[in-house]
Amino acid sequence: MSRKIKVGIFVDGDFIPSYDGASNRFHYLSRYLALNGADVVIFHGYRGWSNISLIRKEPFRTYVFTRQHYYSNLELIASLVKKESIDIIQFDNLEPILLQGIRLSELTGARLVSEMHYVVRNLAKKLGANSSRLGEIKVMEERVGKSIDHLISLSEEDKILLEKYMKMSSQNISVIPSGVDCGEIRYFGPNFDEKNITFLGNLYFKPNEDAVRRMRDLIYPELQRHGFRFTIAGDCPPDLKKDCQAKDFDFIGTLSDLNYLFKDATFALAPIDESTGMRIKLLNYLAAGIPVLTTSTATSGFRNKDYFFIEDNYSDYGKRILDLLKNKKDLIRASYDGRSEIEKYYDWNSVAKMTIGVYEKILGRDITQKFLPETNIIKSKEPAWLQEAIAKKRFKIIDSDDLPKDFSFAVLNNDSMYDYRVEKIIALEGMPGAGKTTFINKYVDNENIIFVPQLQIEEDVLSRDDLETSKQFLFVEEKKTMQLDDLCKQYSEIVIDRTFFTTLAYCYARSKINNTQEEYISLLRVYEGIKHTITFPTHVIYLDVSIDESIKRRTPYSKDSRYKSWFDPIFLGYLKEFYTTELKKFFPTILLHVNTTGLEIEDVANRINNVLCKTEI
Repeated sequence: MSRKIKVGIFVDGDFIPSYDGASNRFHYLSRYLALNGADVVIFHGYRGWSNISLIRKEPFRTYVFTRQHYYSNLELIASLVKKESIDIIQFDNLEPILLQGIRLSELTGARLVSEMHYVVRNLAKKLGANSSRLGEIKVMEERVGKSIDHLISLSEEDKILLEKYMKMSSQNISVIPSGVDCGEIRYFGPNFDEKNITFLGNLYFKPNEDAVRRMRDLIYPELQRHGFRFTIAGDCPPDLKKDCQAKDFDFIGTLSDLNYLFKDATFALAPIDESTGMRIKLLNYLAAGIPVLTTSTATSGFRNKDYFFIEDNYSDYGKRILDLLKNKKDLIRASYDGRSEIEKYYDWNSVAKMTIGVYEKILGRDITQKFLPETNIIKSKEPAWLQEAIAKKRFKIIDSDDLPKDFSFAVLNNDSMYDYRVEKIIALEGMPGAGKTTFINKYVDNENIIFVPQLQIEEDVLSRDDLETSKQFLFVEEKKTMQLDDLCKQYSEIVIDRTFFTTLAYCYARSKINNTQEEYISLLRVYEGIKHTITFPTHVIYLDVSIDESIKRRTPYSKDSRYKSWFDPIFLGYLKEFYTTELKKFFPTILLHVNTTGLEIEDVANRINNVLCKTEI
């Protein structure tokens, strides 16, 4: 196609940070679709949980709606879909499609795609739905099947069932698995010293709640005698936590960084008997290299089940774990193989490229004749699952007055549009001698752009040669970002000379030189403690340079002991490694990567200015 495919993804409830598998998929699919060339616009039904400061760091754009508008004001939403020239609108379940999707597609001409994270009819049966409710679901499935342009299933097993239940042609269903951000999830392998059993999941979802109760009643008694404890991560109802409080169960809530959960894990469990969809928790376990004991049904959707340890008798889980721990070499081998499988087949970049390929095929076909649903099936203004979540107090009810006011993107509120002044906060990062300062001094000169220089601290700590110095730099950069709040109201673009990323980069390189990660890990803990106070850039421009050229350009500083690291090729190599491999764990959107080796400053400036001057990025 001559232009980017424009995708509108409709999200309700959880989004960022991810509180469950569905919101995890929304988040990362949206991010990696954008990073792989799609123009992604999120239409978000805000429920009060999503972290707006986290959302605005992402490479996609977002419209946020209160409950008064998200389901009831379709004409207004349709006007935005038309304004954005959206090609594809994508929903994730039956009810939102019937409530919104079909009519929006008719009003705008956008192709209608549905993702099904599970087979609704089968899950409803498992959860004990009555015959009347199952009858409603049957009608809904068939109506959606007639109305959508394409369906995305997470597994081949689900595709067969969905084709049957929704009465769709096989060619209109694609199988695209969920994924993992292999840059974010670090490889740890099993921690044999901790005796820690790990479980991850939204515990408001009944299959996950049932799994924890099985762990308490059937698995814990055997492992208790051997000193094992259980660490449970995820959104949790108070009554479940209370029911397990006398046991060695540590409920740590939702996590912004899953590495905190995985670093001390000996085994990961998934004693789940629900077989539709794909267990994202299993993908995360394998990515971290944690041995996984689960059921044969829970591994549905995985191309290769050899990387799991399978046990369908819950009462035997404890004994099975103890037996497996007798052969640690096999566990370590399974750990390495599981991580390799994830990197090869389930990386989000690969998933996003597959999805874009499906979009391209859809846009090359004739549009489906939409089937208008009768109104007597959907009686509410919100899906039944959402009403249930609100009733359980998982979500609070958000009205217009409750919307946060610090959006860096458009907010829909009482039929009017609000735009925060700032559009771009661009951080310049890079290797010593890459040309940042030279560029800034010559070319950042625009009344709508303000330049925020690198803040200075005492000269005697400039070398960043120990952990305490790194902490000082980190706190200085934190103060600089806190100054951005007022500037955001005055300027449309802000350019920052370096950020806290620089401090992390130097500490990373120093830790590599010293052959220990303790110092870097310690600094990361400090960063985790202050990151909620940091105003993050919207984009990063990384200026690179060859190591030889970096040393050459810094010759005037060669006799100053404070800058000795600038002349160490090994140290510079590790700095480059941080920027090329580690930076995306903290911030995924590198707006521009310029290698300035052999370039004149005018060439560098032209490339950067071409990006800075774009109306949209």
